[in-house]
Amino acid sequence: SLRDLVAIPLYLTKLLSDTPGGNLPTTKEEVLRLFVAEIDRSAAAHEVLQSAAAGFHGEMLSAIAIDATVADSVTVSEHRARSLISDVAGRLVREGQMAAPQPDAVLAALVSHHLLVRTASGVEFQHQQFQEWFASHEVEALMRAAASGDADARHRLRTVVLNAHAWEEAVLFACERASRGDADGVAGAATLILEALTVDPMLAAAAIYRSSDALWSAVKDRVVEFAGRWHTPKEIDRAVRFMIKTGRAEFADILWSFIADPDDQVYLKTMRAGGRFRPSVLGSDIAGRISQLPPKHRSHLLSELVTYGGIEGIETATSIALSDNDIDVKTSVAEALHFRRANHQ
Repeated sequence: SLRDLVAIPLYLTKLLSDTPGGNLPTTKEEVLRLFVAEIDRSAAAHEVLQSAAAGFHGEMLSAIAIDATVADSVTVSEHRARSLISDVAGRLVREGQMAAPQPDAVLAALVSHHLLVRTASGVEFQHQQFQEWFASHEVEALMRAAASGDADARHRLRTVVLNAHAWEEAVLFACERASRGDADGVAGAATLILEALTVDPMLAAAAIYRSSDALWSAVKDRVVEFAGRWHTPKEIDRAVRFMIKTGRAEFADILWSFIADPDDQVYLKTMRAGGRFRPSVLGSDIAGRISQLPPKHRSHLLSELVTYGGIEGIETATSIALSDNDIDVKTSVAEALHFRRANHQ
């Protein structure tokens, strides 16, 4: 959400500097897409990149990003980078898309006019998030192909991408973008999430949270059924962590069964089970349901929302506390806000 974006300097800088048409982006992927598009629109950069790479520099940057991600690294040697550029160019030459370029000239252009920088050990992207964004196009291609029945793409998606932590952010970028695109993109993201349930359920949950409502509609029944089978009733298990990480209100009743429990060891453990707590997982009537609890219970829950709920939790807890008539509840939330340096709230 936009609340999450403004907490990250890289994204806040872009949001403040230039948002075309005044329409604010709502995902990390969209902000990075704006960064790249702005560079590509630069007249000086466009001329150099067109001359050196015939406008196919994006594919070459993706090849470098994929190679670095597979190696679980942020750096690629210059020798390796030139080889990757040659590989992409060779394919494009065979397809009649461009004349053979000079890899040195392409690499120099990508360093001088795009997002690569030279280091003592090779080249890398100016920020790791750019590497992950360019690598996400490989993830999207694989999941779209897998959704269309390509068995090799599905195998690579499972064994190379979903099975390696280095691909996590690229997976999330791919799901953010594809799930807000065409029907094939939604189908591809749905395929990835259903595959991830069997490889890394927590990654699947994070992808669900970052994806669109259209994607959730496509996978909801399967995911809710999966979580129900995984969850042991009355236990705060890993399935509860999974539910929290999805942020989806379909799990609200299960979560409230723990959060409304009078035992503070139960509700506090639940609030902390998912790392970052997603207030949206509690449904639309958070304020109403919290208001029915005793003051001490309310104080604890709202303070936990401030501590573990990110910006959304901070704003939710502040809004509820403002309407609460108990001074101890207000004080406990104010103390939590002060500790988090949420000065505006």
